Amino acid sequence: MARANYPEEMAAETPRDALIRAEQIRIVYKNTQLVLLSNIVIPLCLLWALWDAVARPMALVWVALMLGLAALRAGLLIAYRRAAPPPLQAPRWGIYLIVSAFAAGCLWGAAGVVLSVPDSPVQFSLIMLILAGLGAGAVISFSAYLPVFHAYFLPSLLPFMVTAMLGHAQIQVVMAIAAAMFVGAISFFAFNQHNVLTQSLRLRFENLDLVAQLTVQKEAAERATPPRRVSSRPRATTCDSPCTPWVCSSRR
Repeated sequence: MARANYPEEMAAETPRDALIRAEQIRIVYKNTQLVLLSNIVIPLCLLWALWDAVARPMALVWVALMLGLAALRAGLLIAYRRAAPPPLQAPRWGIYLIVSAFAAGCLWGAAGVVLSVPDSPVQFSLIMLILAGLGAGAVISFSAYLPVFHAYFLPSLLPFMVTAMLGHAQIQVVMAIAAAMFVGAISFFAFNQHNVLTQSLRLRFENLDLVAQLTVQKEAAERATPPRRVSSRPRATTCDSPCTPWVCSSRR
C-alpha cells in the first residue's frame, strides 16, 4: 500500500479513526486522475454518437457542464496535493469530494434522461452501458470512502432507472429491472470492498503503534542498563613471548 502524505509519527498524536478516514480520503483523491479523464473523453464520445439522435443544444450544454465540472475537480485535486492536509483536516477535503462527486452523479443522471432515446434500442442501451460501466468503476475509485461513492453512484443511475420504469416500451421495463438489480449488487460490492480496505488500514496503524511502543521500550531498557566498563590496566603475564612453559622456565 502506498505511503501517506503525512508523517507516520502522527499516528501517536492523532486518533486512529481520524488516521483511517484521512487515508481513505487520500486514496479517493489519488484515484481522481483517471476519473477526470473518463469524465472528459466519454461525454465527447457520447455527444459524437448521439449527435443526430438528440437535441443538439441540450447535448452541447450537457457536455459543457461536464467539461466545466471536470476542470473544477482538477483544480480541487491540485489544491489538495499542495495543501497536503494533516489527518484532522481531512474531513473538510472529504466534503469537497462528496460535493463534486454528487455534482458529477447528477450530470450523468441527467444524461440518462435527456440523452436517452427509448425509441432506439441501440442508443438506449448505449446510455445504460455507459452508466453501468461508470458505476462499476466507481467501486474501485470511490469505495475507499463510502460517502463519495453513494454521492456519485445513486444520482447517476436512479433517474435513468425511474425513467425506464415509467416507460411503455418493453426494453425500458427490462432495462429498469436490470438497473435496479445492478444498483443493489454494486452497492453490496462497494460496501464489502470498503470494509476490507478499512480493516487493512486499521491493522496497518495498529502495527505502527506496536513498532513505536517496542522502540520506546527498547530505548528505555538501554538507558536503564549501565554500560560495561573496560579496564585500561594491562593484563599481567608470566612470559613476554609466546613460548612453552619449559622455555619460559629456562629463561628465568
